[in-house]
Amino acid sequence: MDVTRENLRFLSDGTDSEVEELLRDAEIGEDDVDAVREFLKKYPGRVDACAPGRGCFKTCLQVAAFQGQRELCTLLLDAGASLRAVDAYGDTPLHYAAFGNQPEIMDLLLSRGAAINAVDNDRRSALHMAVNKQHVQCVRVLLRYHCDVNLQDSNGDTALHDAIRKDALMDVINALCACERIDFTLRNKRGFNILQHAALKGNAHATERLVARARQLVDVKKEDGFAALHIAALNGHREVAAILLSQNGGRAKVDLRNNRRKTPLHLATSNGHWSLVELLVHHNADIGSTDENGDTVLHIAIAKSPNQQTAVPTPESSRDSPLIYAIWQNLARQGAKTELALACFLVSVDKSCKLLEVRNNKDKTPLDLLKDNPQAALLADLLRSFKYQSHSTQLEIENPPTGYVEPPTYRIDNISQSEGLRGAKNIAGSGDAAECRDCSEIIADAKQENRIDPSSIVTLVGCARCGHTVVKTQAIQDGQLATGEVSIANPEDVPSKGKRKEEIGDREKEKDKGFKRLRYLETRVADLEEANMCRICMERRRNVAFLCGHGACEHCAAPLKTCHMCRKTITKKINLY
Repeated sequence: MDVTRENLRFLSDGTDSEVEELLRDAEIGEDDVDAVREFLKKYPGRVDACAPGRGCFKTCLQVAAFQGQRELCTLLLDAGASLRAVDAYGDTPLHYAAFGNQPEIMDLLLSRGAAINAVDNDRRSALHMAVNKQHVQCVRVLLRYHCDVNLQDSNGDTALHDAIRKDALMDVINALCACERIDFTLRNKRGFNILQHAALKGNAHATERLVARARQLVDVKKEDGFAALHIAALNGHREVAAILLSQNGGRAKVDLRNNRRKTPLHLATSNGHWSLVELLVHHNADIGSTDENGDTVLHIAIAKSPNQQTAVPTPESSRDSPLIYAIWQNLARQGAKTELALACFLVSVDKSCKLLEVRNNKDKTPLDLLKDNPQAALLADLLRSFKYQSHSTQLEIENPPTGYVEPPTYRIDNISQSEGLRGAKNIAGSGDAAECRDCSEIIADAKQENRIDPSSIVTLVGCARCGHTVVKTQAIQDGQLATGEVSIANPEDVPSKGKRKEEIGDREKEKDKGFKRLRYLETRVADLEEANMCRICMERRRNVAFLCGHGACEHCAAPLKTCHMCRKTITKKINLY
């Protein structure tokens, strides 16, 4: 937008033929300044004249401020141009300078007395304008001149509300958050204070800065009872929730309830946000809490499960929600109802083992919600098979970029209760015999005791000669069966021949001892398998390594451009075997 002959012609209202001829011959640039100077000598009272009939009625100073023409602005100001003149939208020359990203012109206008807190027809100040356009230097100039950072526009939004909504540059948010005059408690017309607004928009950087400046806002509720964590959980903003929950961040109350007695876990479950559910459970959210309808999160997960029938996990699922993702994969391989993956996870982490029996206000248990399904009995058995287990396998979960999730690992144990043994299958052929590595005795009729992982079958065999135990694993990799054996000896557990008859007679004592031994062996075998398992699919062994030290199976590694663990660019992929 330039101060052209046409602009200046309208300044004279077309009443002076001599001026029109002068403007016709004027050129853009230095000549325009000279033309304006001559015009002002002839018509000194017309310095604030604008162009009628052109919509917004800009003055020459507004146009020059937008363009950043400092010499022309100085000329007009010296001639008495008004700093308070507004166009049809209520914008002053200072608004125009902010809109045009002209910090030097803003400095000039403010030094000449421009109204720094003047607002337009929508009650937006020059600071609102600069923030919305993400003009960092203009924001800094206004803050240096002590603008009112708490001005609210017609929607009740402050400049910081706007910065968060626009996902503004970090420098803009940092500058506003660092201002000592800012009031973080101000709410817009929708009832959101600034932290709640950041949670709504999923702005992790703003959340991090806000909890550092105003941690007292973390558990503050809106009129509907929603605190920042409720809002983040409802909208699936995991990184924001992690900052709010972390001990060196917000330290939010994980089980805070809204007006309908819903916790953040209720909201995350209702919307199928796996990563939020795992994060909240990791932070000890109460999975047994009930809302105003008496519903637990399991009631909600089962009721909402039909909506998840066609849901397919995103590539981030294996990183942000590895436990539910692993269950989903397991169900998919077995042809089971994958939409119940979230419900199965909730049952598996229920330490009380009573979640399946809780009745809501309609006197219905979670399993009662399955009665309309023709496969209700099978689905009920599926859920019961996931009843809380004592876990030992480690699955790593990466921290978000802010580093606010701690500690970085989950612990889950493989199935140790009888429910977990139902999926076991006998192995025919060579799988029925094993060799003790200590005494070379051939052990026939090997009996499988447990299935640790959907992709591997574990057989525990006792050697009659030396008392050692052979742990035989068979892993299914790419449709082929790979077999391995580990001989584990525990001298304290090897009974003498004299004592063996007594132990056979004492069945109950032996049963308890056997379960403890079984758990120990499960842990050893799981550790051996986990050491070489692909962290992405959790199905195949890692056989491709990256230069950063991490790796994956060849199927998962093929499309990767960056490491799924450390996010470094993959420059070379090395086949291990």
